[in-house]
Amino acid sequence: RETRTRERKMQADPPSITRKDLQSLIPTIGTAEISQFMDCSKPSLTPIEKPNDSDVLFGRGGMTNNHPGNKRFRDVISLHRPDYVRAIKIEKPNVARKIVAAIRGGNPPGRFMKRDPQNLMWYDVGNRHATEKTSQALREKSQTE
Repeated sequence: RETRTRERKMQADPPSITRKDLQSLIPTIGTAEISQFMDCSKPSLTPIEKPNDSDVLFGRGGMTNNHPGNKRFRDVISLHRPDYVRAIKIEKPNVARKIVAAIRGGNPPGRFMKRDPQNLMWYDVGNRHATEKTSQALREKSQTE
């Protein structure tokens, strides 16, 4: 009975996350990474034949699920999902943006890629789509949850 009361209280008044907490979610993003993040704000028209291992691939199926960049992306998502859940509604997109910036600013830098079915080349989708994908991934429950 006591546990139920506590659970109801937690649901009614979830712990909020502060700006300082958000800044500590992901290692500090420097000016170079921020400018790189801003450079990727629009989708790229430059075709890429073969994505590298740090890229996150959009799509379904075994190829994208088993890609090293997507595995790393899922690890980062599962690490920061609790922070996203605790964040107030207005701060949730910032959690996703920081994850996108961290992947783009990684060593080596990662891109968010989608394959064109016409020419079978890969293209960077830009930050808007990358942030949407990240937010969606943060909302979904993992298989272990």
